[in-house]
Parts: sequence; structure tokens; C-alpha cells
Amino acid sequence: MNVYDKVHELANVLKDCDEVKKFREASKKIETNDKNKKMLDDFRKIQFQAYSEQIEKR
Repeated sequence: MNVYDKVHELANVLKDCDEVKKFREASKKIETNDKNKKMLDDFRKIQFQAYSEQIEKR
């Protein structure tokens, strides 16, 4: 078995994992609600800004 086969096997296991399924369901709920989507987008912007500031200080 080569690396490609192992990666493919891992991808299949992750795809069927309960945590991944729950994450996908939650993502769909967020994407279908404009208020939730905006809130998540705003959070990601703030998160990126904080990360950028942290990098600049190094």
C-alpha cells in the first residue's frame, strides 16, 4: 500500500466521521441564515485582523 492509498483511506474515514458530519450540518445552518452568516463573516474578519497584528509584532 502506498502513501496515496493511505491518504485516500484517511479521507474516506474522515468523511464518514460523526464530528465531520455534525460540522457540515452546522455549516449548512449558518450558510442558510443571513444573520448567522454575517456574524461568522465578521468574526473571521476580526480573527484575521488579530492574527495579522500578531504577525506584525514579531
